[in-house]
Amino acid sequence: MKPNNRIPSHLLSLAGEHRVASELCKLGVFASVTPGNRKQTDIYAINDSTKRFVRIEVKASQTRRFVTGIGQKKTRKSYSPPDCWVLVFFDHERERFFVLESSEIEKLQDERNKKWLEGFQLRNPGAVFNPRDGVDGLSLEDVEQQNCEGSWKKIVDCVGGIERAANLAAVEK
Repeated sequence: MKPNNRIPSHLLSLAGEHRVASELCKLGVFASVTPGNRKQTDIYAINDSTKRFVRIEVKASQTRRFVTGIGQKKTRKSYSPPDCWVLVFFDHERERFFVLESSEIEKLQDERNKKWLEGFQLRNPGAVFNPRDGVDGLSLEDVEQQNCEGSWKKIVDCVGGIERAANLAAVEK
């Protein structure tokens, strides 16, 4: 994607969700995008033969920052974390997919928030920060350090998609 061919912001999330669903379908995993913008799950990945499914949260970005909102979501009583997250970076050259299990991204976000809070307290001695005042996010660099790019196997394993192991091996090369 050339710099002047950016995806309009109102379509970015939808583009990311459909790209993730497409990648999963290529691996032989049925993936269904859920409609609407007030939902807890962006995609269901389903394996009919194992009768298992995975709930996936997708975050797409054209900048080097992914807005996760994890800390803010955790404050809601109704929060039920997805099984996996896929962060889609629409680069000028290509699309990049970072696949993390919920526990992995929550740990990463907690580490990022702790570092940010330490800096906030140094800049604002005695001030108290309310997590609801901000929106959690991760940088592309944070995610790159996790070695999770193209880690579709996490989702495929969760739904029991071993019959598509050859497809997965070809994608991960």
